[in-house]
Amino acid sequence: MRRLALLPLIALAVLDGACAERGCLVIRQGQPLALCKPATLPGSPAAPVSSAPALTAVKVGPGESLWTLSERWLGTGFRWREIAAANHLASPWGLSVGQRIEIPIRPGTALAAASAAGLAKAAARLAAVDAAVAYPEDDADRYGWKKDPNSAFTVGEKLTFAVQYGGMTAGYATLTIPGLVTMNGRPTFHILAEAQSQTFFNAIFKVHDFLDSYIDVDYGFSWGYEKHLHEGHFVSDAVYDYDQRRGLILEPAKNTQAPMPIGSQDVLSCFYYFRTQPMVVGSIVRMPVTADDKKSYQLVVNVLRKERVTTLAGTFDCVVVQPHLFFNGVFRQRGDVFLWITDDERRLPVLIRSKIIIGSININLQNAQWVRPAPGASND
Repeated sequence: MRRLALLPLIALAVLDGACAERGCLVIRQGQPLALCKPATLPGSPAAPVSSAPALTAVKVGPGESLWTLSERWLGTGFRWREIAAANHLASPWGLSVGQRIEIPIRPGTALAAASAAGLAKAAARLAAVDAAVAYPEDDADRYGWKKDPNSAFTVGEKLTFAVQYGGMTAGYATLTIPGLVTMNGRPTFHILAEAQSQTFFNAIFKVHDFLDSYIDVDYGFSWGYEKHLHEGHFVSDAVYDYDQRRGLILEPAKNTQAPMPIGSQDVLSCFYYFRTQPMVVGSIVRMPVTADDKKSYQLVVNVLRKERVTTLAGTFDCVVVQPHLFFNGVFRQRGDVFLWITDDERRLPVLIRSKIIIGSININLQNAQWVRPAPGASND
């Protein structure tokens, strides 16, 4: 069960607002899709606030959990334990519709509002960059770089997943794009992934993983990858630099390097690159991946069929794809992996099913915030 988190394949709740000039698509459990406009979070009046923490009462809605309540009111799902403690819940993973829950926040200063404001500023900054900066081609022809048109993702996107094993929610995972970072003179999307098992599941198999990837805005390949994995007794930390000009992958901590194909992906960036590709039923998408131990492989993804699927976030028309994973590290599996990706411009992963050593897991989209890329960010 060593690869429970599957972070590279999913790469999780919705923050109101963060639309800026682009418009964002908010998906919530049990609610239809809708474009949203910046909004003030419920329970956030402008009145002066006492410095003493207070409990704010809310009622549980259909499909809600402590995770979604924590994301909405405390800014991150990983603070759900604070709500469980405030309510003396013996079974914090089970809630009833209409149940009264006390949220330990100061009215008017919910951290979720601050997080939403931060994402809105990030989206606004990207819009300004799109309008004001002409990125240099950086001798693309010399290095063989090819433009990667992208209308699927940009700064401000946040995806939340429930990791389900044996009929229970064993943990949660998030994929976020918090901002732009300059790497090797190139603008890159900074991609963050985190997975964490629930407390009750830690006795069986504890997971707490972090991944960082830096993806070129125009060309879609990786400039850098960092991992911090803690899965059961397995611990792995590494930082890699991808020199896309010389065709080298470097591991600074060990002062070592190895050749790689120019245009190589890391184990997280390959998923975002795939989201930008045409997904025609019957087609095959191939890409070079340079992963752990600085080894290079070819990732092959078969586009199988179209299918409607229902997840925690709602019902979606999807394209079903199957990656063939030919390398070790966090992609390693002992069975087939299937992904359901929305059949629209967003290319959102909504469901992942995988066999592991003992049983199988589902990675189920719970909440999503999608930000529409500005015309200047589509790289075409």
